[in-house]
This record gives sequence, structure tokens and C-alpha cells, in this order.
Amino acid sequence: MQYCFPAGTSLNAVENHISGFLTKTDSVLQNRSANCLLVETNATKSELFEKLIRRKFRIVNSSYSGVAVKEGINGRKKECVFKLIEESFKNTNTKERTIGSKLSLSDSVGRQKRVSTNSIRALENRNSTLRVGQRDYGFKCSMMGRNLEVTFYRLGTDGSISTSVNLIPGQKLEIGRTLEDLDNKQKTLGIPSGYTKTTKIGQEEKRYFLMVN
Repeated sequence: MQYCFPAGTSLNAVENHISGFLTKTDSVLQNRSANCLLVETNATKSELFEKLIRRKFRIVNSSYSGVAVKEGINGRKKECVFKLIEESFKNTNTKERTIGSKLSLSDSVGRQKRVSTNSIRALENRNSTLRVGQRDYGFKCSMMGRNLEVTFYRLGTDGSISTSVNLIPGQKLEIGRTLEDLDNKQKTLGIPSGYTKTTKIGQEEKRYFLMVN
């Protein structure tokens, strides 16, 4: 469980406040740049630590396994927290020629991989927008225990045609085919830009994943 505090709150003071309840199986990490304290423990003790901390300190927001609780003037709001991961693969070829007493030719094919990750935060059960490749999709998220359910729909529609995925903490789920199927439901011709399946030399293949920590 991660707890974030206003600027000026001492993380050492917070850690000292709960230190008497920590055991050998628990661990505490300080994220000074965000002024957050990460307490790794079981679900039952997480509730205990949160109550202890709130008695003395103000928590700006807290999060666990893809769920964030945001403090606001209208009360506590739940946020979905997950990652969009883009993996790009590019095939390249190299040719070597030697001209002289001997002529030698050699071809080699290489595969370059590039990974980019974006952190996504959205209020539970609220319409939000996510860009995947060159397309924007509408989505809603909801908590299913410690899992997240994300429902995608095409923008500009009433949302009646949609598709849902279930995110399990620690597992990376590919969504390229899921969104392609959604586009096909909308009778969009061709394969959506961004879901390149070619393996031709010099061209890219991109794959998209969602993941909850």
C-alpha cells in the first residue's frame, strides 16, 4: 500500500509512527520525490496501518494493486491506476560487400525492440479517453476485488458496442487484438493503424499491453 502526503510532511515521522507495528515480513520504502511511503504487508494489516497514519497525518492519496484513493473536498474518490505498454519491433538488414581479389557477400537480419510505458489514472466508472497507437478510445474502469475491469468503446458512439478486459495484478495483457475486434464491430475497414502485423524488412510491428502492478 502506498500513502502520499502533502509537501512538508516528514516521511521519517510517519515511518516512526507505525514502526511499533511492523514485523520482519513487512517492509517500508520512502519515495521522497513524490513524498510517499510504500508499506508492503498483507491486506489486513494495510487497513491497520492506514487507520494509524490517518490519526496523526493527512493522506493526499493512497493506492494498491491498481486502485488509488484520492482525497478531495467532496470525499474520497477511487481511481484506477494501470500502465499502457507499447512494444515496437523493427527488422533491419545489413549487407557487406568486399571488392578485390575476393568477392564476399553477407546478409544479416536484426530485430530492434523498443518499449515505452505510460501511467494511466482514471476515476472509477467515469468516461475517460485512452490513445492506443494512432487511435483514441473511450473507456471506463471498475474495481473487481483486487482486479480491474476496463471496458473500451469507440468515441463518438453511444457506447452500446464495447469490449471488456480483466486486469490481474502483475500480469501483462495484450489488447491489440481486443481493440481490433472492437473496430471490426464498428464496421471499420482494414486493420487499425498501430496494429502492424507485417514482418517486412525496415517496417515496424507494434504490440500494446495493459498492466496493473
